[in-house]
Amino acid sequence: MKKFTTSLLLIFSVCSLFAQEMKQRAGIIPSDNYFQICTKADAYFAQHPAVPTLQTNNAPPFVDDEFMEYQRWKWYWHTRVDDNGNFHDISAARMNLNSNQQVANANWTNISQTTAVGGYNGMGRTTCIAFDPTDPNKFYVGAPIGGLWKTTNGGGSYTPLTDALPYVSVGSCLVDPTSPNTIYISVGDNSGWWSYSIGVYKSIDGGATWNTTGLSWTLVQGNAIAKMVMDPLNSQVIYAATTAGLYKTTNGGTSWNVVQVGDHSDLAFEPGTSNIYTATNDYWGSSEVYRSIDGGMTWIQLSTFATQYNFIRIAVTPANPAKLAVQCSDGNRPLYLSTTYGSNLAYVSDCPENAILFISPTDENKMYVGGLFIEQSVNNGATWDTLTWWYNNPPYHEVHADQHNVASNPINPDKLYFSNDGGLYHFTESTSNWGNISNGLIITQFYKIAGSTYNPMMIIGGTQDNGGRMRLNNGTWKSTNGGDAMAVAVDPTDENTIYTTYCNGVLYRSYDQWTNDYYNEISANIPGGRPNGNWVTPFVIDPSDHYSIIAGYDDVWRSADQGATWTALSNNIAGGTTLDCIAVAPSDPNTIYCSAAGVIYRTHDLGVTWTTLNPGGGSRVVTSIAIHPNNPNQLWITRAGYSGSFKVQKSINGGTTWTNMSVGLPNVSTNSCMYENGSDNLIYVATDAGVYYRDTITNVWQSYNTGLPKTSAQDLQIYYPTRKLRVATFGRGIWETDLVNPLGVQSIPTSNKTSLNVYPNPSNGIVNLNYSSTSNRPIQIRIYNVYGEEVLKIDNSGTMQLHQSIDLSTFPKGFYSISILQDERTLSQSIILN
Repeated sequence: MKKFTTSLLLIFSVCSLFAQEMKQRAGIIPSDNYFQICTKADAYFAQHPAVPTLQTNNAPPFVDDEFMEYQRWKWYWHTRVDDNGNFHDISAARMNLNSNQQVANANWTNISQTTAVGGYNGMGRTTCIAFDPTDPNKFYVGAPIGGLWKTTNGGGSYTPLTDALPYVSVGSCLVDPTSPNTIYISVGDNSGWWSYSIGVYKSIDGGATWNTTGLSWTLVQGNAIAKMVMDPLNSQVIYAATTAGLYKTTNGGTSWNVVQVGDHSDLAFEPGTSNIYTATNDYWGSSEVYRSIDGGMTWIQLSTFATQYNFIRIAVTPANPAKLAVQCSDGNRPLYLSTTYGSNLAYVSDCPENAILFISPTDENKMYVGGLFIEQSVNNGATWDTLTWWYNNPPYHEVHADQHNVASNPINPDKLYFSNDGGLYHFTESTSNWGNISNGLIITQFYKIAGSTYNPMMIIGGTQDNGGRMRLNNGTWKSTNGGDAMAVAVDPTDENTIYTTYCNGVLYRSYDQWTNDYYNEISANIPGGRPNGNWVTPFVIDPSDHYSIIAGYDDVWRSADQGATWTALSNNIAGGTTLDCIAVAPSDPNTIYCSAAGVIYRTHDLGVTWTTLNPGGGSRVVTSIAIHPNNPNQLWITRAGYSGSFKVQKSINGGTTWTNMSVGLPNVSTNSCMYENGSDNLIYVATDAGVYYRDTITNVWQSYNTGLPKTSAQDLQIYYPTRKLRVATFGRGIWETDLVNPLGVQSIPTSNKTSLNVYPNPSNGIVNLNYSSTSNRPIQIRIYNVYGEEVLKIDNSGTMQLHQSIDLSTFPKGFYSISILQDERTLSQSIILN
């Protein structure tokens, strides 16, 4: 094995030091609101710039350190606080889902990635693992935004168990060895910045149903659970290390008491006994290690570190119950060992990583630490060898980066399991063999999705920690760019041409679906170098010209040649603030809308002049903009935050005035909206409480969530040829359902006796149209292609019965929508030309 050189240790020491310092800083101030946390963190990172991740010659060019962790947290929560920066309870809104809303039946099915080769190509982040005491192939895996999953075949496949919980997030998991169907989970993440919990839940039927325990919080309280442990001699006794104290239950979770005050980072039972170790987490004071031999009534302080900014991990082993390992993160990540139950802790070495600490259950001299890589010591931590690398770099085994947990199977202690940002891996100590067992964990966190306009299989998405993902024609998935991939796009005329992004607006283009033409950074072609962009920098392909790209940084930029050259369309449009959204009118490429925070900017002349628009609602972030396909002055916007007054707004005069359409939507962040082309103003919205829709016939919002887990619906897309609505979730992959009207016919009240029949369908070119109504007002026929462009317009005089043949034989084959407009009503039907 290769040994770390001093220079490499230095680089990774700096990165991991930042990680632990900022992790504690966030943990000890739960009373701070979002703005206060950001002010402190921004000031900290201004003095401690990000350090690039070490890369091999063939590694994708991106960095990932604690600054990136913070940026992810900052982006996610900036749309999920109120006007004053206070956090609100997402779980409460999801728990009351559909209680006051109209409900329409959907048929959501998951179409996301189900398998991954491992390493750089991962499924998503996992946080914990717990084992069934009777079957080595049955265990449970937790994900921070994805919930708890169960396998009965050693990780060959998984079943989700917590999709119905109000907050689909698991940080710790325990299984009662005397009653294997009894499971405890801490709901909420326990690592990094995703550290809010609603307490401990319990199942007594193997995860089929769940109930709260006596340890119950709201997300608003800002508490976190770092770890739970179960007494090996009495399964009714559980301890929970939290930011609000060390909690203990003696009755299986019915009631809990604080047995030691303060923030706690780690816990471990002395193997085979009820004696327990705990590590406190006092950022400004001194974090220390304690031991109790009387059930937490009294505590003996084992360490005297007396060092600020110190985050502690501890580890024990059944191979020597008297042994205790302690790792600090006080600047150098020192490792201390005791072989006398924590007494006389002695310094051993500085560790190369510090995200996990573990001692082999079969060999007390063999230890593991991990972070970006997994390191092993066979001499009690004196020296360390690298076992894995985050990207292809032989002779190391390729294991995804950012470790979060490690555990051994009590039935087969030779096998260790590592939870990380890519999923779950196992390692057999006796043979040094590695295996990826992440297939079936549908826990991918998607920022944005896009798809081919004519191939139902081709989908591309940007994800957290697992880069760009793309589904191929055979149903398999492959990677595009690494790290975090955000906004994506597919050329509407050529699905081989795709666009994807890395954080802060690094924009890539590939002409061959990322096969050979990859990492072609077209944002580097912007004059003066890539500008300052948002964490998720918006860009779109012009609906009227597939060669034209419009991107929003701190100004609006346009390329007319697929990113080869760029022209600025604005000059300090938002006073240096980065833009959140951008949209181009399908019927007028000179009309562009963009937004920064709660302000909209509009141009009707391709950037020559800009008008500032105020839709009301203060600084609540505009999260998306949708423009009518035929009217550049009709648009909808969605708003973030926890103000029930502003979720969706509509303008019919280019943003001069606005109509609030929010009544009936849950009071959570509204993340995206999409207009259904050819419909009667049917709008879909993606929210943190699922998907909703509204049209001008019913004029009420209806829940459209049947079969969809209670997780954040982040982005929407429509595939018109098969009339499918797709949603990207932030933690449960991509889902698909039929549009509200799968045949493309808008339901008009039967009292109107209005009907439309278009045949044959599919057609080889000649289309017959039969229309009847009770009105004799003029009729307009509009035909739209798959891009929402109007390709044919026919006006007819007033009649109650219309029978007409339309020759479309010269039109390209594909999907079209035929709409009848009469009396301000629209009746539509889709048709396929073949």
